[in-house]
Amino acid sequence: GQAKLAGLWTPTGSRLRTVLRPGHYLVWDRSDPAGSSWQGHIGVVVDVDDEVAWTIEANADRVVSPDGRIYAVCMVERRLDDPRLFGAGRWE
Repeated sequence: GQAKLAGLWTPTGSRLRTVLRPGHYLVWDRSDPAGSSWQGHIGVVVDVDDEVAWTIEANADRVVSPDGRIYAVCMVERRLDDPRLFGAGRWE
């Protein structure tokens, strides 16, 4: 909401691909469709092309520790047409 009010938010769609740059952040919905409360996820963009963005994300690694938690920070390839992607924000 704060990024929208400041004019620093771009929602998903064709315009997102034209403005997305390294340093922007992407926001996804990671809630459980079976009924859990809303949960978001953020990744910082390090590179982008027409269809994907490469992001640095915490809690995105596919390896889970013995206690069931994820402690890794890793680079992830994300599709820009992901239906759960809300959009991108930037800092200025």
